[in-house]
Amino acid sequence: MRFFRDSATLEGLSGSTILTIGNFDGVHLGHQMIIREVVERARACGCVPALMTFDPPPSRVLGRAALPQIMTLRDKCIVLEELGIELFVCETFNLGLASTPPESFMQDILERRLSPREILVGYDFAFGKARKGDVGTLKQYFEPRGCHVEQFRPLTIRLDGEDSSVIVSSTRIRELLIDGDVAGAARLLGRPHFVCGPVVHGDARGRSLGFPTANLKDENLLPANGVYAVFARVDGCPFPAVANVGRRPTFRGAVVRLEVHLLDFSGELYEKRLRVDFVERLRGERTFEGAGALGAQIRRDIQAARRILAARAPASGVARGTPIELRACR
Repeated sequence: MRFFRDSATLEGLSGSTILTIGNFDGVHLGHQMIIREVVERARACGCVPALMTFDPPPSRVLGRAALPQIMTLRDKCIVLEELGIELFVCETFNLGLASTPPESFMQDILERRLSPREILVGYDFAFGKARKGDVGTLKQYFEPRGCHVEQFRPLTIRLDGEDSSVIVSSTRIRELLIDGDVAGAARLLGRPHFVCGPVVHGDARGRSLGFPTANLKDENLLPANGVYAVFARVDGCPFPAVANVGRRPTFRGAVVRLEVHLLDFSGELYEKRLRVDFVERLRGERTFEGAGALGAQIRRDIQAARRILAARAPASGVARGTPIELRACR
């Protein structure tokens, strides 16, 4: 996959693209539905499957409530490559771009730089100054020029415990993660929610209890404080593990941390990059009377995690990527 930070730096593009545009936070099942269609159509007509997104998130630049991002740009690169995207353009979103009229965005950026033969967008797509551009605007401009424009309906799924289907959306996934419902989020994502980051030094509390943990400098959205059954990937290999997200109230901690105890692993982890796939929440965060009571609970957590993870296969894919691509996406 070729990654370009801003379409103005795009070079070497020959031929036309089948293009999709959006934020794609989390690259959930609804996004995947559109992306797979982009890839299939591109292969059928000899075009380049291309995707354009924006960073930083528009809401952050425009002063609206800054929503936590489900996925970093780095991890988005890896997932999109595995789905078959060959050209990934990440346009820097700033006040200048926000004030660009829809007509200028279509002519100067989309048409001239990306040469789309088809444009596929999601149900909530809008663009340009004051979000005045929509799929109708795209159709009016591009279809007379021989470029087909298509808007997809929302994908709906019924979650456990829900009386009716819910729209698969980044907003809904954030809500589920903030509530600690990682299993529900996985249904909408099409895979477990994962967090990646380098292993950093902690205060060795886990080791003193007999359960050494890897402390992650996390980069993605953390679920609600609590204890989770997870798979931890070391150099791409998954290990069953227990993760704690929280402030460690038993020891009067003040900062939320992600600590992971790998169950069947021995070796050095410091400075390695770890990926943690959240499978199921075991319990909420609690304060214990002391280290002994906490240690006993951790042993119960480990037993529960082993039972859950033994029945689950680690998610395949979204774990690879070449060093060049990863550097380009930081």
